[in-house]
Order: sequence, then structure tokens, then C-alpha cells
Amino acid sequence: MNKKLKRKLIIISSIVLLLIILFFTYTGFYKAKSCEGKKQTTFILKVKNPNMNLNFLKPSADFLLDYSDKIVYKSPELSDPPFSKKENIIGRVIGKPGDIVEIRDTKILINNKELNEDYDLMFKFRVNTEEETDFAELLKNHDVKILDTLLNNKACDILTYKHIADEISKLEGVMVVRRITEPEAVLNYNTFPFQIFPWNQDFFGPTVVPCKDMTLSLNRRNIHLYKKIIDFYEGHALYYFGENIEIDENLVDKYIVEKNYYFVLSDNRLNGKDSRRWGFIPEEYIIGKIAF
Repeated sequence: MNKKLKRKLIIISSIVLLLIILFFTYTGFYKAKSCEGKKQTTFILKVKNPNMNLNFLKPSADFLLDYSDKIVYKSPELSDPPFSKKENIIGRVIGKPGDIVEIRDTKILINNKELNEDYDLMFKFRVNTEEETDFAELLKNHDVKILDTLLNNKACDILTYKHIADEISKLEGVMVVRRITEPEAVLNYNTFPFQIFPWNQDFFGPTVVPCKDMTLSLNRRNIHLYKKIIDFYEGHALYYFGENIEIDENLVDKYIVEKNYYFVLSDNRLNGKDSRRWGFIPEEYIIGKIAF
């Protein structure tokens, strides 16, 4: 083998090796829990993350992520496993740092403008039939989860996608299929922040998604929105009683946010684990955007 050919092979091999390194540095296959509670393998474009290695040249979350993008992020459950061992979750970017987010009768408002969600979502539906029905048999060929049967087996609550609910509405013996939502201004104690605010999965907010350097005015009411940020994510000693709020043993009525946060929703809008349960998701918990 002559020297010129050898040099070319070395250059080509080096380029191929570099491309392989770059590919696995900026992209990757990740197993994550979907809205249906199942583990699935996703291919993602990674974002800068201080909890991960090789961040040079990776795009920031703010640069790469847009509204409704599907992402993989780490579970923000209050537990102690290291970052790499936390469960991977699939969700959608709904609110970016600094946005005002509201859910009004399942519709999403971002800065008072409705978000166009042109993708299928899972909701709770009620199927009413003319006669007593074996719903397990009726729905066996449809991708649904039966939640409850009612009215002497003449009605059934299910969790499914809207297009499947539309298909069920056309079955013989089915009178009507309608979406079931929670009433406005009724507190669901499984919904963040679990007290004070009369919010549930279908009526939530409005609330501001905190961003870096934002100054929060604190009071005994809204401290429940931000306490996890202050003490858990940003590591300050927080104490509050009555009208008094102390951070790092200093009496305060304001707090300057140190990190960026996102509001993330599951496609399971009935009981998916997302920001309606966990609150705001730190940017540093986001692994990347799902490409496919």
C-alpha cells in the first residue's frame, strides 16, 4: 500500500470516527415512559444539560424546543436517585420560561392565546348505550382503558384517544359518547400545588412559568407554587409561617429565580404525570427533543 493511499484511509477513518462520536454526543436512543404508561424507545436530539457530559456545541433547550415538541425529561419526583437513574418521561413542551400558562376546559392558553394542538390526545369519555351492555366485549377491538361502569351497565367511563371515541360512537347500540371533564374552580388534591388554588387537570392557572433572573413577589398564597423551586431545585433553606417567609434565614418578600423552567404536559390529559402534578420542570431535567 503506497503512502498516499494509506494517508487517505487514515483521513477517511478519522472522519468516520469523528462522525460516530458526534452522532452519539448530540443524539441518542432513550427508553422513556409514554402517556399510556408504557416504555418506548425514542430517538432524540440532545440539549445542553449540566447533569450530562460533552455539552460543547449542543443547542440550548431555548434554541431547540418549540411549543408542542415532544421531549424526554427526567422524573422530578422528590426522591434521591442520581440523575442518570431517574425515570425518563415523555411529554410535550407547553409553556416556556416566562410564559403565562392556563388550562381552560382542557384548552391550552399561552399568554392568553390558544395553543393549536393538532395531535390526538387521551381524555376521559362516557359511553352510553340503549341497553345493558358487556362493555369489555363491546370495546375489545378498541384501544381503551375501562375506568368504570354505571347505570346498571348502560354507561361506561373509558380513557382513550378522541379518534377512537369517535369510532366507538358509531358502534351499534351506542347512543352517545361524550368527553367528561372536571368542573371549573373545583380543587383536585392530586393537582399541583395541591392546596390554596382551586385547580384541577382541566382547569389550571393562569400561572407564570419561572425563568432565570425573574423576580418573584412572594406571599403566603403563592409560596406554594414556588417552594419546590426555591428549596429543592435551587437549594435554599425555606421556612414560612403565617405572613413570614424566610430564605436562608433572611426574612423576604421577593426571590430572584436562578434557573429556567418549563410547563410540560402528557398526551394523557386525564391523569398523566406532568406539570399538573409536579409543577414546573427545570430546564436541566430535559434530555432532548424527540426526533422520532
